[in-house]
Amino acid sequence: MQKKGKKEIKGRFFLRTNQGADKEGKYPIYINYSIGLKHARVSTKIRIKECEWDKDKEEIFSNDFNVSKLNLRLHLLKKALDRMIEINMEGNSEAVEISDIRKILREHASSYFSDVKEVNQRLWKMFTDNASSFYKDSMRILSDHDDTKLIGNIHGIPTPHHWMYEIGKLDFSKENNGKFGKTHSGLVYHFLLEYDLLDPNVGIYYGCKCLWDFGLNKDAEDIIAVADADWKTIKAEAIRVLNAVFIDINFSKRFKDTDNANDNTYWPFWISLHRDEDIKGVGLLALKIIMRTYERYMKDPDSFVKDVNVSNTKCRIRTRFTDEAFKSLLNKIDGINSKDSDSHHQGIRSILFEKFLNKAVEEKWLLLDFGFNYEGGDKKPYAFKVKGLGKKGKKDNKNKDSLRYMLQSLFILIDEYIKDKHIITENKNIPWKQLSGIFLTEDGSTWSPEQLKSISIKDKDGLIDKNINTYIKEINGLMEWFDDKKIDEILRNL
Repeated sequence: MQKKGKKEIKGRFFLRTNQGADKEGKYPIYINYSIGLKHARVSTKIRIKECEWDKDKEEIFSNDFNVSKLNLRLHLLKKALDRMIEINMEGNSEAVEISDIRKILREHASSYFSDVKEVNQRLWKMFTDNASSFYKDSMRILSDHDDTKLIGNIHGIPTPHHWMYEIGKLDFSKENNGKFGKTHSGLVYHFLLEYDLLDPNVGIYYGCKCLWDFGLNKDAEDIIAVADADWKTIKAEAIRVLNAVFIDINFSKRFKDTDNANDNTYWPFWISLHRDEDIKGVGLLALKIIMRTYERYMKDPDSFVKDVNVSNTKCRIRTRFTDEAFKSLLNKIDGINSKDSDSHHQGIRSILFEKFLNKAVEEKWLLLDFGFNYEGGDKKPYAFKVKGLGKKGKKDNKNKDSLRYMLQSLFILIDEYIKDKHIITENKNIPWKQLSGIFLTEDGSTWSPEQLKSISIKDKDGLIDKNINTYIKEINGLMEWFDDKKIDEILRNL
C-alpha cells in the first residue's frame, strides 16, 4: 500500500478465473493496482490451478517444489513495481491518475518478467556447467575402460542429459532355467554408473536399474515388488562382500531408496559416489561386486537366505581437535576403555598431562589454534601448535622431531612423578594415536600416530638421546617436580 497525497494506491494479486482455463486447467495470476474504484492490472505470466491459490494470503500453495520460487517471484515483482510507482510519482503525488499506473505496468511488468527469466536461465546454466565439470571429468575416465559401455537411451528413448556407463545386464527371464517362473518375465537388470548433466547436486551414482518391456501384461507395482524382493534377499550378501573389500566404507549406510519409477524403469537402490572416491577404484569395483552378487543369486537363489535383516550398525565417525577427541585422549592416558569412561574419575596421569598443557601454553611452548574454536566465544580449542622450548618459546622449533621428544620426555617425567609419590597405576603406555588428535605442526598441519611415535629415547649405541636429555630438563624446569639430583638419577636409569 502506498499513500500519495490524498490518494491511496493499493496493489494486490488475484487469480483471474473469468476468462477460462488453459488446456491444463490453469489460470493466470494478475497484479492489480487501484485508486479508489479505478483499476490497472497486468498478468504476471504465472499460471496455476484454482485449488492452488490462497486468496487471503495472495500466494500459491501446493506440493510442487517450485512453489517457494514462484511466491518469491511474485513478491519481488510487486516490490519492483511499488518502487517504480514511487519513483515516477515523486513530487507529483496529488496528480496521480490510474492511467499513469497503467503506463508503468505496461512499461515495466513485462520487461521485468522477461529479464528475470533470462537472468535466471543464464545463471542456472553457468552454475550448472561449472558444478558439472568435476563430474564430467570423472565420468570420462570410464570412456577408455574395457569393462564399461556408454549408452545413450533407455527403451530406445534418447537420454541426452544423462551419461550412463553400463558394465553388464542380467535377464532373469532367459537365464534362470525356470527357477523364477513367470514372476521375472520381461524383467532385465542393468548395472550402471550414471550422471545427470542437469543435476550436479546429486552427483555421480551407481547401482542396479531394472527395465521391463512396454506392453507387458503386468502392473508396474507388481514388477517393482519383484525387484524389491530380489534386492531384499541379495542385500545382506552384497554388504558382506563390499564391507570386506572396502576397509573404510560401511555400505550398510550407503544404499539409497529411489524417489521415482517411470518409463518402465525402476532403481531398487542407488549409491552416491563421494567426490573424494575414485570412480574406478570405488564406483566401478563396488558395482562389479553388486552385479556378481545378483548373478550368483540368479544361478542359485536357494543359496541366499530370504528376508535377512541387514545390520543397522551406526557408522563410527572419528574426529580430531574436539571435546570427544580430547576426552578419549585423557581416558587413554589413564588406561580407561572408552566404553567404561563415564564410570571413571579422571586419573593422576591425565591430570598431570593437562597441567603440562596449561603451563606450556602460558610459556608459549604451545600455541592454541583458534581456527578450531568451532563453539565460538572464549572457549579454548583442543588444538595445540608446537612453538618451541625455553623461556617464552624463544627457541626455534626447527627440529621436526620436537613434539615427539617433548611427549616422550613428558611421559617419562609423569611416570617418575607417580613412582616418586608412591601412586599405584598400571598404565604406562603413551597413546600416540589419540595424541595426534590434539597436536599440530607449527604451520598447522596434522600429525599421524606413526610420525609421533617413531622415536627412541636411546641412540644406536644405547646411549640416552641428547635431545631427550634436554627436553626432560626443560619440562621439569617448567613443571618444578624434581631437583637436579633427582633428574640426574632419572636419566641414569633410563
